[in-house]
Amino acid sequence: MDLMITFVLLGLLLAAIGAQDMSLDQLQVQLQSQRELEEKLVWLQLKLSEDLYKDKLIKSLKEANELLLNKNCTNERCNESELNLQHRIAQLQSTAEILKIMVDNNNNNQLSPSNIIENQLQLCRSRLVKTSANPIGETTPRIEIPKPTSCIPFGYYTGIKTLHLPGISPFRVMCDGQTAGPGWTLIQRRIDGSEDFYRNWDDYRNGFGNLDKEFFLGLENIYHLTNYQRYELYFFIEAFNGSTRWARYNNFYIGSEVENYKLKSLGEVKGTIDMMYYHLDYEFSTYDRETSSQAHSKTYHGGFWYSLRYIWCNPNGRYYENASDKRDSMYCTDYISSKAIRMLIRPNMG
Repeated sequence: MDLMITFVLLGLLLAAIGAQDMSLDQLQVQLQSQRELEEKLVWLQLKLSEDLYKDKLIKSLKEANELLLNKNCTNERCNESELNLQHRIAQLQSTAEILKIMVDNNNNNQLSPSNIIENQLQLCRSRLVKTSANPIGETTPRIEIPKPTSCIPFGYYTGIKTLHLPGISPFRVMCDGQTAGPGWTLIQRRIDGSEDFYRNWDDYRNGFGNLDKEFFLGLENIYHLTNYQRYELYFFIEAFNGSTRWARYNNFYIGSEVENYKLKSLGEVKGTIDMMYYHLDYEFSTYDRETSSQAHSKTYHGGFWYSLRYIWCNPNGRYYENASDKRDSMYCTDYISSKAIRMLIRPNMG
């Protein structure tokens, strides 16, 4: 996939410089700036990655229907308990909903991935609502359709929604369907310095800020989300000169508060940067609960999974209104303070 993207970008560049008598001004117009090429690269990588989910979606839906029908079932999950079976089906339904959104619709072709997906979804729904008689003769749904446990059902919608997870109270989140495609949940956003991120342990555990502006979702919520199902993490960084960089990790989850919300996994990465790996396997740290041996929370003016020596990423540091090389600034690349940083998570369908 990376090779294909390289060929596409190479084609753009060759088209731009193909004419030998092209002037500098014409060349500049053709290229339109490095920033536009970077944005094109981001779009291409996201598009190619999401298109690969089509076959996996159809396979997941067929598996769900096989489990529901429980006939000629060859899957090892067929012998699971009813509770585990329901949970598995709920996960498949969530996968189906977001992947259906990603597939271009083609109503004129009944064999198109979009129509196959819709047919499988309808079959799933019909079997989910099959009824059985209870002792007093009333009917009840065989399996209750689950409440949203992520932003997946909301697709490209961007705004505040309420999520439900087992064992904790419902909580509000900011869904983001614009930054990196549909179904993402913002867990951190810095855009203007309006919120102070030099906070204590309780604040980082419970969350703080304004979902409409700058905020941190809360480590306890992030822990429950990433341990309920597999999640991916997306980092978006905007510099003061207008350039953008990003990283996408395919298996992100953290430990519980007993483990100081340790950053346990990131998985494989794609993108234009990769700074988070230097923070892998480290515990979260704040100024009143330093887990780093060198008091990095105070030095770097924030709360984060600080490593022992070099701090490659400090997204919760002090906000500066210009590009600064101060060590306590908000950055995640090149040690230069950023204009905006967003951290997003989404269930991984891969």
